[in-house]
Amino acid sequence: MKIGIITCNEWGNKTPTDGSKMIAYNHLIIESSEDIAAYRKIYEPMTAEKNMNAWFGFRSQTFRKTFSDYLVHEMPSRCAETILLSVRLDFKTTDTSLIEFCSMSDKTIYDKLASIMKYVSQGKIVVLNHKGGFSFLDDLDKYDSFLDPTEKQLASYINIGKVDDENFCIRSKTVVVENSDKAPESFLSKLDAHIDRNNLQILSHFKVKTIGFKDEDFISLFQEGIDRGMRNICFETTGQDLHNIIKLHALLKKIIEMNQKTTLKVYYSTNDEKVIELFDMENCFNIK
Repeated sequence: MKIGIITCNEWGNKTPTDGSKMIAYNHLIIESSEDIAAYRKIYEPMTAEKNMNAWFGFRSQTFRKTFSDYLVHEMPSRCAETILLSVRLDFKTTDTSLIEFCSMSDKTIYDKLASIMKYVSQGKIVVLNHKGGFSFLDDLDKYDSFLDPTEKQLASYINIGKVDDENFCIRSKTVVVENSDKAPESFLSKLDAHIDRNNLQILSHFKVKTIGFKDEDFISLFQEGIDRGMRNICFETTGQDLHNIIKLHALLKKIIEMNQKTTLKVYYSTNDEKVIELFDMENCFNIK
């Protein structure tokens, strides 16, 4: 298993010209059954989890009438298989149960793996781009260099379309859990009365980067942050993805219980409401 790297400018020229920006394009390369097995080990459960997160998020938002409408507005970092599912669901004339959705999700995942396996068995080289789409080529001469990814780097590529070598850890007194690339200024301004922005870290794309995390992984992430001096956890939510809120609530509650001798505060805001200090999510969302 390797990742091929092509360096060129935005017009595809290999030779840089004055003022042109050189960009590194990465493709995941699959050449053998061993590569397929390594890819499947990560891709299959990760994609199934992404699809399920999208499904429960859509079902919790009654004002979104179609699955694709939910993806466009609520999930900018969506995988190709989830988009394909949205097209199939939008053309259905009957309601879809959870069991039926799981079956459709499994088939979408299986179809992609089966196609890759077919091309590899024919002696072709399969390449996947950053969005998860794939094609095949006959040789690897187009690439300037190759990376032999670790399992963590492979998981990063399958998850977000690039090798993210950033150590996903908490290094500041205050962290903002954020599912997009940056926290809204409107939310940060609400926090100004409570925290110091000079000692703030934004955990961007949190939901996407933690796909595949088990409860102990989340607890370890925050506990290591506490050990490094983290004392404030902040997030903004519309309260619509209730399944994620319930999970986050349970994890943060456990972390607080584990650190009773440490002054640890949680700040959160819903819609245009003021920032609520301390841990009162039970009353806000009626979570038991």
